[in-house]
Amino acid sequence: VNPARSADGHFYHYLNVTNGSRDWVDGYTTIGTALLVAGAQFASNHFADNTEIAELAEYLTTTTDFNAAIDPALNGRIYLLMNENGGGVSGRTTQPWNEFMLVESLALREPNNAPALAVKDKWLDTTMLPKRNGTLTDNSGSYAPAFWVHQQHFFNGDFRHSAEFEALFDRHQVVDKQYSAAILNEAVRYGITAGLVPDLDSPNPAIQSEYHADEIGNHPGKVFSPEAVAAWGDMDTFLHFYNNRFYPASDPRYRYGLLRESALYPSWVPPDIGLVDHMFLLFGLVESIDPDFFADRVFPGLSAGDFDGDGDVDGRDFLVWQRGGSPSAFSASDLALWQANYGAPPLTAATIAVPEPATGGILFGLAAGLLGFRRRGR
Repeated sequence: VNPARSADGHFYHYLNVTNGSRDWVDGYTTIGTALLVAGAQFASNHFADNTEIAELAEYLTTTTDFNAAIDPALNGRIYLLMNENGGGVSGRTTQPWNEFMLVESLALREPNNAPALAVKDKWLDTTMLPKRNGTLTDNSGSYAPAFWVHQQHFFNGDFRHSAEFEALFDRHQVVDKQYSAAILNEAVRYGITAGLVPDLDSPNPAIQSEYHADEIGNHPGKVFSPEAVAAWGDMDTFLHFYNNRFYPASDPRYRYGLLRESALYPSWVPPDIGLVDHMFLLFGLVESIDPDFFADRVFPGLSAGDFDGDGDVDGRDFLVWQRGGSPSAFSASDLALWQANYGAPPLTAATIAVPEPATGGILFGLAAGLLGFRRRGR
């Protein structure tokens, strides 16, 4: 397989993983590529003694230019798709804050990361990010699908090793449960994320389906997702889903595990398991056994005073401060931050107190699904 990549290293969206062909007419995906690279880095950290995996992960990382995916206007927007010859597709960008934060975090760790540094706070400063009812979103007028925070929790060191971000992760679960209990009269069942839903515009929505990025207050067919509940580590509710599913486990539609279900159309069963969305169910099961499974394997979070985003605090960060490139340009507070953390190692689960994660998972089998990652187009 020789998969198509853009000149700046981004993989074609919706590849056939058996032969590398382009199954759908789309473009070169930034988020799919970011997930693939982050997954490869995760595998390299897990198989720490396997030099072949380390070399392949390094190859994927160094042959992808994530800074090219940052809108040159430096407004914080990230390109959804890249052109074959490099550069982003005009008009196809997304604003912070959402799953594309992973692109920004990987861009920060590249040698030539000036664009990422310029927009870092638009993605990583929790005081500047749009929120609704204490949950992260990219539009304060609407909620975000749960998988946005799930993805960052499982793949992104900048999120996972930040107490502020993890607190917002937990808050999203609380709001989801409150909404389901108060608005939908569902005292136990909840979980609003993304995947197939009944097609309400079709003649028979109980049979026909379409993809939708669900959010609180906007989930056609009143669909609930056991994968979202598992990703939060709520095993009691997850078992409630399991014990009350509408079809027996022998039904072939359940051969991959639990499916999304509709309170509006109880007989509806999605024809596609949605393996990418379903990953979070698997992740939650693993992390419920080992809470630090992902925290110990994602790329390290940035240390305070790491102004160049390369993972440590050293003399290069002082040069960034001298040039006015720190968050508060030329400020004494930034200089003091650098001095206090000079020589500090990257943040890991062992060096920062993070609220105990509610969930978790495992990575493997990832590559086959990531390049077909579903996204909400903007």
